[in-house]
Amino acid sequence: MSEVYNSDFAKSVLARMDRNKPFSGDEFFREIDKILKNSNLPEYENIDYTISSARNLYFWDNEFEIYSITKYGGNEGIYTDIYVRGDIANFLPKEFIKKETVDENRLGTIKTLDTSKDAFLDMHKLGAEFVYAANEYINEHSLNFIFNGYYACSEKSAFGLFGNHLDKLKERVERACTDNVEYVIADLRSRKIVAGNKGMPSLSAKKPKGPKL
Repeated sequence: MSEVYNSDFAKSVLARMDRNKPFSGDEFFREIDKILKNSNLPEYENIDYTISSARNLYFWDNEFEIYSITKYGGNEGIYTDIYVRGDIANFLPKEFIKKETVDENRLGTIKTLDTSKDAFLDMHKLGAEFVYAANEYINEHSLNFIFNGYYACSEKSAFGLFGNHLDKLKERVERACTDNVEYVIADLRSRKIVAGNKGMPSLSAKKPKGPKL
């Protein structure tokens, strides 16, 4: 579709989907780990290290869940492993190869050498804190975790619609919106506004290139 959109509302939608590639498991784990470390949780004082372990995992759909498992190690210490379960993508530059559903994939590990009961309970709590912070982050940046299908929303609604077929989604939105309510539809793979009822000059989620030096 050649018509593109440049209204303030369209800009606000693009601002919510400003990533041009999916989060990797490694990047996501490090981001949540940083948030927790900056929150000054007392449970983090006895942590010996955190390490990510999902560099080849990429999120491209929001059909997944994050959870934690805390256990004693075989030789020493206590481990809290952070896992993801659900839809993931094998990713190559500029191309999504396929979507898979996995039963379990570890994002990373939090470890302490302390083996006391209090340490075990603290590690279990850290796992819960991680899952809670991860879900808050996903909800706040929801469109940056979806690179599949289309997203439609209007300036008068707090919620949007998702669909795999542009024409069918456009029909649903037009039935729901009155003529004086602006709506836009974004292609979540290309990160561009591809339809709406107030067409204006060109706009996409990608930042314009600056002049060559």
